[in-house]
Amino acid sequence: MFIHRDYHPGNVLWSGRRVTGIVDWVNASRGAPEADVGHCRANLAGHFDHTVADRFLARHQARTGRTGYHPYWDLAVVVGPADSYGDPDPGLDAFVARAVAQL
Repeated sequence: MFIHRDYHPGNVLWSGRRVTGIVDWVNASRGAPEADVGHCRANLAGHFDHTVADRFLARHQARTGRTGYHPYWDLAVVVGPADSYGDPDPGLDAFVARAVAQL
């Protein structure tokens, strides 16, 4: 499938409560849609907390019918290249610990 690879709230355009577009497609490629879900979840966990990331996942699953999400995708995005997220983040540490506990 065609995926964004940098999917997060800052790349989503809204009008009221409706999504009107997604920007910044420079990293787009073929891959598993769960990679975008994991990327967005990590961003939400880092900016807010894991409950917001979990709500996003639940809504994504309800909307798409793709219910087989594996914690691998949460780990893959956070443990990826060191320059992806910058300095250590306690919020992401908790996010990773939750994902590892689910394995």
